[in-house]
Amino acid sequence: MSVDLVARSNEPCSEGGTSGNNCRGSKMPEIADDHRTIDPVTLMPRKLAISATVGFSDSSLRKVLAWLREEQNLVILLEKHSPAETGVSLGEPISDRLDDALKFLLLNGLSSLGLAWYFEDDILHVSSSKVAE
Repeated sequence: MSVDLVARSNEPCSEGGTSGNNCRGSKMPEIADDHRTIDPVTLMPRKLAISATVGFSDSSLRKVLAWLREEQNLVILLEKHSPAETGVSLGEPISDRLDDALKFLLLNGLSSLGLAWYFEDDILHVSSSKVAE
């Protein structure tokens, strides 16, 4: 972000007074409006920052995780206590869809089930939101 400052002096303004008194017509500091954002893809592991197209309609958590493991070649560790802690079974129906969207967006959708995920040492960990914190 850049800031342009205008030096003020005690020289007279055309309307009387001095420029130090904020005369009309004197230039005020301008703040550039160039917002900077962080692209989440830059923070994601490469394997999850790739687009995919897939649809799950009344599929199970087991099928979603199997797709990630078998079709996307991810090593997945489902923490044993996570489904029991959240009340979610591996057979619970899940409906979600990716249309040329990044894979991590599918994982973010698990939060509605009380599940969370993190990627560590090339392993995708799926756990309860409480454990992930």
